[in-house]
Amino acid sequence: MDMGDTSKALDNPMNRDPQSRLDEPRAKVRVRAGHTKANGGCTTCKARHVRCDETKPACLRCLKFWGHCDGYTPPKRRARSRSSFVFVKSSSQPLLPRATSVSLSPIQDTLITSTPFKCAYEHQGFQNFLAQNVLQLPGLFSNPLWDRIILQASAIEPFVRDTLVAIGALTSCGRKWTDDLSIGKKSTTGIEVTPQYHFALQHYGNAVKAMRKTLHSYANEYGKSFGQGKRGHNLRMMLIACLLVTCFEGLQGNHFLALQHAASGHSVLQDWLSQHQPLESAYSSPLQNSSMSATIDANSTVQMQGLGSPLPQIIEDEIIQAFSRLDLQIMTYVDPRPLSVHSKLKHEGSHAIACMPYPFDSLEQARLYWELIQRRTSHFIADAAAQTSLRQDADMTIDMGLGNGSVLVAPESEVKLNTSHFPPVLVAEYHSYASEISRWFASFLPFYGSLTEGSRNWAASSILRIQALSHQILLHGSILSDEWSLDSFTSVFSEIVSLGHLVAKDPLYSTPNLFSFDVGLVNSIRCVSKWCREPVIRRSSIALLRKIANREGIWDALIMANVSEWMMEIEEEKMILISDPESGHEEKWFIRKDDRVRTTNIVIDNVKRTAAVTCKRLGRKEDGSVDERGTAIRW
Repeated sequence: MDMGDTSKALDNPMNRDPQSRLDEPRAKVRVRAGHTKANGGCTTCKARHVRCDETKPACLRCLKFWGHCDGYTPPKRRARSRSSFVFVKSSSQPLLPRATSVSLSPIQDTLITSTPFKCAYEHQGFQNFLAQNVLQLPGLFSNPLWDRIILQASAIEPFVRDTLVAIGALTSCGRKWTDDLSIGKKSTTGIEVTPQYHFALQHYGNAVKAMRKTLHSYANEYGKSFGQGKRGHNLRMMLIACLLVTCFEGLQGNHFLALQHAASGHSVLQDWLSQHQPLESAYSSPLQNSSMSATIDANSTVQMQGLGSPLPQIIEDEIIQAFSRLDLQIMTYVDPRPLSVHSKLKHEGSHAIACMPYPFDSLEQARLYWELIQRRTSHFIADAAAQTSLRQDADMTIDMGLGNGSVLVAPESEVKLNTSHFPPVLVAEYHSYASEISRWFASFLPFYGSLTEGSRNWAASSILRIQALSHQILLHGSILSDEWSLDSFTSVFSEIVSLGHLVAKDPLYSTPNLFSFDVGLVNSIRCVSKWCREPVIRRSSIALLRKIANREGIWDALIMANVSEWMMEIEEEKMILISDPESGHEEKWFIRKDDRVRTTNIVIDNVKRTAAVTCKRLGRKEDGSVDERGTAIRW
């Protein structure tokens, strides 16, 4: 072998000794970078072999280019190896039997994954309902109506689920805010018209069609000889359907249509209650049978008339209580119902009132008793107001835009009764209802004083206190001889508004486009802005309505702020300075009786979402003519 062959052999790596080959650095080999394969794309993008942005619940790319997204395939669950299981040493604690029924959680994934949604909007609407409406509809109070009872019903009846989808989709639309108003005067011109808005209306229409078909079959079965359970189920679903329709119409701004459905459902429920829990036919004083309260079991409180359901295994307490709160909304807003309704329901729960505990031991107990007293008192005022010989005010006319024309109504905040013509029985009833409110405060204040200021329970309890204070003024004010007599409640007005500003600090009121099903702050603060003529307190109440900017059932804080400010500006055109003897003859602003105004007519246009409101001064102009003003309110 020559030297050339030797050098070539040495240069060949395979001919070197093993150790020298290990010591020599290896040549770099280019390898494709490893990446995890993306399996999270939506089914539409996978089928089209395009890149998915993986936005959930619907891919934005699909919504932009194709108008819909078929959603995502649920991830496959891998079987766990035996080594991944953790074995726990057994204890001496005995095994308990499995519960026969499990309440649904409001945010359970099973409600999403087990429901066959047809499109991404349906999926998103239902998620919105779970994530937003379930938390907002009860307001500051805890209520299993929305996060358990109605969600369970949605798993049984498709029309319930479809209505929840529509409510969730409508909630996501938000409201349009005006930009041309000065700072602090927030106003709205309606709901944002988005694709979700059109979907919500269309889906709601389909849900109502299915609802009517289902309820029609229920109505046919209701009159047949079915067992109690079958009839009870049918009635229960009718009532749930009514609650859902009232909720959607109120959320959309169809306040009077929502009110009409609420009144219909309340009437149906009263028919059922009259069969299973007859009302006391005669008025019983709250002082009668007061010794019974010691014998009442705390667990049976809800079973008493006016507080809950006589047969909760058929219709739950929460459904009964929801319609009782709707009854309050009807009376505080516009109540076209006949006198017979008020004559009957002013006696509701007389036995429960006689047995009212002292003190209250829970927020729920305080709320149930307060709402019962509030309903009884409002029905008493409406019953007395229907007797025109006792009235010293005038009826208001309203066209609710439902095709029924104008009707005469007597809003409870406007009623003024002539006590000189009161029959003795009404005088006795008035003092008894006033005593009920005082007894409620006596039972409430020890419980209220035990709460931590700023907590959720404190805020919810403060709403009860605000409502009770304003309703106490409502009852006493209904028999005052003159409008200016309300000025004696100025210190109470100040307390209500100050407490309202503290309640408004709760995080719930920072929620955009907040909609709650039950009445909370709005109506009480509206009453202050109407009744109170002290300029600072009045403006503070209007500012509070604009600050919370929420909707509570058929009450809209921003609409009430606009109406209240308009009436305030008219009254203050003739405001004068007078000497106040109670404050050392210091000067204060005063609005004379004849210069104060009251609402006389309202015409609603449900298509344009406007209300033509007319008011007039209590006195006349110098030439003897009526000083009447009008404005248009939009929502």
